[in-house]
Amino acid sequence: MHVAIFGASGQTGLFLVERALVQEHHVTAFVRTPETFPLRHDHLDVVIGDVRSRESVAQAIKGADAVICAVGERLKSSRVSSQATENIIAGMNKHKVRRLVAVTGLGTGDSKKKAGWLARPLMRLFVNLDDKERQEELIQGSDLDWIIVRPSLLTNDPHTGAYRVGPEVTHGIGAKLPRADLADFMLEQLTDDTYLRQATVIRQ
Repeated sequence: MHVAIFGASGQTGLFLVERALVQEHHVTAFVRTPETFPLRHDHLDVVIGDVRSRESVAQAIKGADAVICAVGERLKSSRVSSQATENIIAGMNKHKVRRLVAVTGLGTGDSKKKAGWLARPLMRLFVNLDDKERQEELIQGSDLDWIIVRPSLLTNDPHTGAYRVGPEVTHGIGAKLPRADLADFMLEQLTDDTYLRQATVIRQ
């Protein structure tokens, strides 16, 4: 499968690209700063651009079978996740690509109700929730075949393959998840319809 990955040079994005290549996908990695992107592979195309450029985003999506969005920025003034998503949706519609898998964060949508009272204020320290809320609204308002993934606090711990997932999964202040596990789950969603047009929580 040919997968376009946005946010590929971020911590989660690097895991996504690496795991996708291991699974023998062809990857288009969209990056803004190529000097921070260390991966090279025969099945990897590195595209340099800005996710706020609709034309650049659409060009990167051309020829893809599916899209993964791992764009994020903690700065509260940033709107990069929602701006990127708006352009990704436009590009997918232009090139008739249906499957979108996007990572947002705990505390968005109805997931905030499933958090412990101590966890709620801490969420805003790690996730730009206002931007992620807008991102989810854009995705849910599209007619794409989308899956939204809301992970708990991400770590660079080794891959475990053991995690809890589902829209009704609760989470608390100690909930964590290795990025490698998140990457594997998101890649599974490229062909799995279990959570089609749903927002699902994932945690250890």
